[in-house]
Amino acid sequence: MVLPGVAVAVPSVTAASHLSLATRETTPVSQLYSQPGQYLSYNWGGYVTFDQANGSVTHVWGTWTEPAVTCPTAGTTFAAFWVGIDGFSTDAVEQDGTLAYCHGGSATYLAWWEMFPTNAIQVIPTMTVSPGDQMLGSVVYHPKLFDFTMTVDDMTTGTSFSTTAAQAPQFAMNPLENSAECIIERPAEISPSGQVTLTHLADFGTVTFNACGATVSHFSSGVGNFAPAAILYMIGLKSTTTHIVYLASPGGPVNLNRWSFTTTWQKAA
Repeated sequence: MVLPGVAVAVPSVTAASHLSLATRETTPVSQLYSQPGQYLSYNWGGYVTFDQANGSVTHVWGTWTEPAVTCPTAGTTFAAFWVGIDGFSTDAVEQDGTLAYCHGGSATYLAWWEMFPTNAIQVIPTMTVSPGDQMLGSVVYHPKLFDFTMTVDDMTTGTSFSTTAAQAPQFAMNPLENSAECIIERPAEISPSGQVTLTHLADFGTVTFNACGATVSHFSSGVGNFAPAAILYMIGLKSTTTHIVYLASPGGPVNLNRWSFTTTWQKAA
């Protein structure tokens, strides 16, 4: 995700990593533990269905309870909670959700949408997000129009936002739409020279996705009910094949129909 420093008053954050998870960010846990369907990622944690036919994923939705982050007295940390289409094995992603970040010991919460690489994160100024709010995120792909509708609802306050936009030309006329995700993310800064630096993950305690669903080939279900599907564990850069540093660990689904699950923060980096 791309974080505009001026708009949300975050210090010197100009862009974030959207590297292809399948080829550049994850190491299959099956290589380590012989457990198919489990992946490691340096910046994502949650659930995903992937490797579908191009254009077959037309909807993803999720509901979650916005967690209260615990801020360190110094430094800056981030935690984003979102739903999206694409991004697991592609360089484009269409997503929306909330962001919590700490700076100078204080926490800020906001709602946003983004269509990487077409635009940076778009803060939704009409929505005020607070810990404990029940959030709903949705992304709908319109195959005939080659565009997406991104919707964020704060069901606690009754405020809502929706917008429809098209991807960059190289993606708009060559549809991908082959994965759907419900994700906790730590963004990454990109320097003017292009160097990617992962941020520290804000201490969100435990976040609950009350539902995570998708529509694939006109069939709707919990995201983990499709094949293939995977659980993603967020890990630190110092992880090795013999020692894994977990940053955020999703639990198993509590309800298979709506695919509800909790994710627990473990370390900042």
